[in-house]
Amino acid sequence: MTMNVETLWDEGAAALRAAGIGNARNEARWLLEHVLGTPCAPFGTQVVPAAECRRYRALVKRRAQRVPLQYLAGAVEFAGIVVKVTPSVLIPRPETEELVELARGWLVQHGWAQRVADLGTGSGCIAVALARMLPAVECWASDVSRAALRVARENARRNGVAERMHFACGSWFECWGDEMRFDMIITNPPYVERGARVEAELGYEPEEALYAGADGLGAYREILPEVPRRLNAGGIFFGEMGAGQAAGMRGLARACGIGEVEILSDAGGRERFVKWERGREK
Repeated sequence: MTMNVETLWDEGAAALRAAGIGNARNEARWLLEHVLGTPCAPFGTQVVPAAECRRYRALVKRRAQRVPLQYLAGAVEFAGIVVKVTPSVLIPRPETEELVELARGWLVQHGWAQRVADLGTGSGCIAVALARMLPAVECWASDVSRAALRVARENARRNGVAERMHFACGSWFECWGDEMRFDMIITNPPYVERGARVEAELGYEPEEALYAGADGLGAYREILPEVPRRLNAGGIFFGEMGAGQAAGMRGLARACGIGEVEILSDAGGRERFVKWERGREK
């Protein structure tokens, strides 16, 4: 059965609203635009073919079950690029865009710095965005998930930076030889506390990309001790962390020999990023 856009949009919005989706009308529109491949607004009376009505209703049903909108669309805009996402990878967040901007700003100020390591790359969003922004940058990106690396490689190809990306399967630094050094190390590792109350949508994202022990710092316990010997002189480390983890991060950094780290806040005023610079050798 065919239906015009406005009526179908209203139907989708009502279904999402009944499921408790807060931004129901906008999300219903985004799903309809995804199905139609065109903006809805100018075509309120456009007739939608029966096959596309069925496809739209199927997507609305899955969204009502709290499947993330980004997985249903298959892609998300991130830091000026379009990133493919699947349930094999974490959905990029706005806070991670801020992390990329911090990294970009530092790399622009330090033109000699061109070797970047992205630990736990997932969709590749951080490394691909930096490589796209800065043509001199070359990135090494690791992940334990082969499925995630397939998505990351595709994102590198789609965004025209594959020739400056080096993907490897392994945990953090383990897939690179001991001699490998970088000018920047950047990571958005798992940092959600195991057992924390989270929104239903997170149940569809890969657990290994979300959770990191009872305090959320399990990944950093593996990463931070390796950072000093993996950074070139004058290099920098950036990491994303959870709100409320700053004190634990400072203590961990001191315990593993890094010393004092700088904690930076996100746009919402939450302590979100950790930064550590290695001094130049005298």
